[in-house]
Amino acid sequence: MPQPRAVLLVTGAWHVPGHYHKLIAAIESRGIRTICETLPTNNNVVPPNTTLQDDVDLVRSIVAKETAAGTHLTVLAHSWGGIISSGALADFAVPRGSTRGGVTDLVFMCAFVPQEGESLFQVFGGRPPYLVDENNIVVCLDPMKRFYNDLEPQEAAWAESLRVAHGTVAQNTPLSAERVVAWRTIPLSYIFCENDEAVPLALQNMMVDRAESDGVSVKRYSLAASHSPFLSMPDKVADIVQEARSSRFHQKKKKKKKKKKKKKKKKKKKKKKKKKKKKKKKKKKKKKKKKKKKKKKKKKKKKKKKKKKKKKKKKKRNQGLSFHT
Repeated sequence: MPQPRAVLLVTGAWHVPGHYHKLIAAIESRGIRTICETLPTNNNVVPPNTTLQDDVDLVRSIVAKETAAGTHLTVLAHSWGGIISSGALADFAVPRGSTRGGVTDLVFMCAFVPQEGESLFQVFGGRPPYLVDENNIVVCLDPMKRFYNDLEPQEAAWAESLRVAHGTVAQNTPLSAERVVAWRTIPLSYIFCENDEAVPLALQNMMVDRAESDGVSVKRYSLAASHSPFLSMPDKVADIVQEARSSRFHQKKKKKKKKKKKKKKKKKKKKKKKKKKKKKKKKKKKKKKKKKKKKKKKKKKKKKKKKKKKKKKKKKRNQGLSFHT
């Protein structure tokens, strides 16, 4: 029975599953079950009544359920979703070759890559000027430019109408300094969005470079997209997700094949060695036999020579006796 596999999409701040409908459809059209739920901090309550920890707990509960069912999960995180995924998933990592459930891959889509003990605003290096605090919620100035600059005006207006409130406290709360971030334990792919005005490309590069300088290997993809490639380029994102989740499976298959080949080669080498040893033994035996035969022949010859000499001596002695008589 094949291993159950699925994609868990962790949304960005201000965004709800409805924003990702194109991307979910594109991933599911490739035969991949997709899970996407509204994060507690996106519940649109003002003033906010939820925290970063509520988001972490929700993601952990979804993953725990899928892990118990033996599912191999690829977690696709957008923007704020990178903070939540990093803080929630480290202990769900699936070791290579293992068939137990858990998270096999992380795909960060213009997402934050925090280190231990960092908040969203700390990763930014402070609050950017286009984000302001009003009644304990973070308000984005000019969201059409920041989030949807590569969408048709009608679609951008629709996306903006769907946006919800997001709390200042959540974005200011650091991750636990004691809990290892997930991208250190789970293979990470990163989708760079070149025209992103919310998480600028320079910041995306800085975060990934920082992870790589810590010895983490990051598979890089790049799209000429805004902060919302899930709306402007859903098929391209779905292709990347499919490639990221498949590469691990094929790598495992390749590794298995390589192992089999190595085993076969080793067996062949062993057989060859055995044959060589047998041949050598046979040759040695033959040589020994030949030597023995030669020795025997030499001994026989020596004996014959000795006998002849003895006979000659006796004859001479007898001749001497007959002469005296």
